[in-house]
Amino acid sequence: MPLVILSVGNVGSVKGGLESISCLPGALREIVAKALDTPEEEDGRLTAGDIEVWGRDHHPLDSNTFLIEVVVFAGNYPARAANIMDRAEQIERELRGLFPWIAGNGFVWVLPQSDQAFRMF
Repeated sequence: MPLVILSVGNVGSVKGGLESISCLPGALREIVAKALDTPEEEDGRLTAGDIEVWGRDHHPLDSNTFLIEVVVFAGNYPARAANIMDRAEQIERELRGLFPWIAGNGFVWVLPQSDQAFRMF
């Protein structure tokens, strides 16, 4: 189950920012699932329901921040790792399409995780 940490700065300072940003958590679930789905791996299949999004506002002590920061922690499967940059670029393209006003003030960082242990209860 990938975890997406979404940090959002002062999007209210950008025309149309606040109105369009409300769709971001749901859109991220769809975008990340599509980009990181790995049908070649038995446990690598993803749907939007598998993606957890944690949101946070920027803190006054944060420095060198972007308007929108997306950090994705996901399982490190060989088939996923083989083209991880392409997958990150796919997420980037989708986000640029949704939020053209970002104009270089956002990033996505996909971090494949090995030796992970996740259990639901």
